[in-house]
Amino acid sequence: MGEKATLYWDYIKLEELLSLQTGVEPDEAELENDEVMFITIHQIDELWFKLAIRELVRVRDCSRRRRCASSRCPTRSAASAARPCCSTRWRITSG
Repeated sequence: MGEKATLYWDYIKLEELLSLQTGVEPDEAELENDEVMFITIHQIDELWFKLAIRELVRVRDCSRRRRCASSRCPTRSAASAARPCCSTRWRITSG
């Protein structure tokens, strides 16, 4: 028998992820829209920071080995991971 396919929402733990936007209120319906936006934006920032740190660690480790093939060197992906951290909030809130 083959393995059961992993569904998208199970893979990213969608229900758990969406349950994190409640802030300090026990019921999300009690939150103001601005509060939900604040929580969501800052959670997204934290996820981008986590990704950027992960990529920077790869760059550091690669440079310590000093024999990383240019096609495998993660500097571009590290820069790509850091870019949304800096620009996403300004696009959302400046308008």
